[in-house]
Amino acid sequence: MATEASPGILTLPLELYICIFQSLYPPDLLSLGQTCKGIRSVVCQRHIWEFALRVTCRLNQLFAPSYHPLQGLDLADLRRAALEPWSRCTRFAQRSCEGLASNPSASRIESILLNGARNGGTDGERFEEVCIVPGGRYVFGMTRTRVCLWDLGQTGKTPTISCEPREPVNVMHAELGMTLWSMSAPTHISTSTFRFATVEDWSFHVYEVGPLPHNVEIRQIARLRDLAPTLAVDEFWIQGDRVMCHLTEGTVIWDYVKSEYVAIPTRGTASMMNTIGNHIMAWENLSSGVWTIPPLHPLLPCSSQELPELLSDDFTNGIDMGTIEDTEDKSLWPTSRIRLPSGWYVQPPNALDQPTVPTC
Repeated sequence: MATEASPGILTLPLELYICIFQSLYPPDLLSLGQTCKGIRSVVCQRHIWEFALRVTCRLNQLFAPSYHPLQGLDLADLRRAALEPWSRCTRFAQRSCEGLASNPSASRIESILLNGARNGGTDGERFEEVCIVPGGRYVFGMTRTRVCLWDLGQTGKTPTISCEPREPVNVMHAELGMTLWSMSAPTHISTSTFRFATVEDWSFHVYEVGPLPHNVEIRQIARLRDLAPTLAVDEFWIQGDRVMCHLTEGTVIWDYVKSEYVAIPTRGTASMMNTIGNHIMAWENLSSGVWTIPPLHPLLPCSSQELPELLSDDFTNGIDMGTIEDTEDKSLWPTSRIRLPSGWYVQPPNALDQPTVPTC
């Protein structure tokens, strides 16, 4: 008895093709488009690669407004932008030992900043810190008196290497007589908005930018003033609605939305610190420790934040970094480590794993 051959994938409706292709990673989508003419005709449709670019931004947590408006990208630009993270990984593996001079994008950004300074854009001040928002379009530069925001133009277009100086699209000035000492890396709050914090003499400031690309204003949304001058800031970062600050004397967690804080005294040192959800993590070579953040309590209005908890001899609720047991076999220590993910990237608040990549 003769049996009919089962229909192949090529007989599927176009709508089903699209549903299948939208579940693929962009490199797999590119490979699938090279199988046959019928599938290639579907893969070459513009809306397939628009969706693929959105997938790329979500998977790699790239700042989506860097690519807006999508109508300004042709099909080749969309495809290249969607595949860019995987292409860069390949190039990074092949040329991991090359420096800044081999990276046209980094060289371009450096030239824009330096030329801008020479042309008086920052009154000749030196940039103390520079942050590139993931996506490559928006760049922050901090001097001792201001923070400048540049828009380098829509990411994804056919690259053109230009060292022409660019004027900042927005400049935030420090308060009169104050000095900017440090700036945190930006942290995205929504798909089109991000925040960063600065240390300005003895105060913390939190700023918000967006929704981008329409609103480029740097707006101050919170401030913690009058910290004790004796406290020394080592590093700080934003996690959601909190500023996490590691001082020489301890760690301060400030909820700038609820106006709450907790100050935790610490002993000892660690190579790296980070926070995930309601936990503090610290690393020393191959060993790590995890501590739960205590409950926060309200900030007293109109009062100096001397933080006596950090200067007290009472260490009942403190963090002792010395309890992190270190391996004695120094041959196992990596010469350096890259901590993943950075402050920009978001993971579940109950995820305590922090992958590290040993480097040579």
